[in-house]
Amino acid sequence: MNRRSFEIAAERERLRAARHGTVLSLAYLDIDHFKSANDRLGHHAGDKVLEEVAGAISRAVRGTDLFARVGGDEFVLLLPETDARESMTVAQRVRSAAAAAARRAGYPVALSAGIATFHYPPESVDAMLAAADSLLYKAKAAGRDRVVGAVMAGPWPRWAAAALAPDTRPLAPVR
Repeated sequence: MNRRSFEIAAERERLRAARHGTVLSLAYLDIDHFKSANDRLGHHAGDKVLEEVAGAISRAVRGTDLFARVGGDEFVLLLPETDARESMTVAQRVRSAAAAAARRAGYPVALSAGIATFHYPPESVDAMLAAADSLLYKAKAAGRDRVVGAVMAGPWPRWAAAALAPDTRPLAPVR
């Protein structure tokens, strides 16, 4: 899928998760130091690496998952009904498959990923993408070749902090 077709399909999944109260996770994946592959091997070889990586990722996920290339060396993966623990397992499987495929294509690469898990989907696919992209940047800042994931706050973020604060009201005496 390209970005536009992904956004359309992801919106359907976002609405479905909201309606049925199911969890969903979104992974934002990036090939580490891909520019050097193009510089060293040429763009034709870089395209071959992208094809191999994309094919490996497609084969490593379920048919119900949504996979798309959204930028030069950036991909997204929407995992319906997949919690944080399961999404980390999927991300590690995807990274391993992609690295093996890239080695076969003649260029060993590593992938970084950011995974945002939503128990309550946000108001838009853009918000989901932004959350996962921000986690991807944390993975890059932490040294690349890793996954950073988080469970995102519910639909009422301004009340979330208050809900976590201890209740200091005195208990009524039991009679």
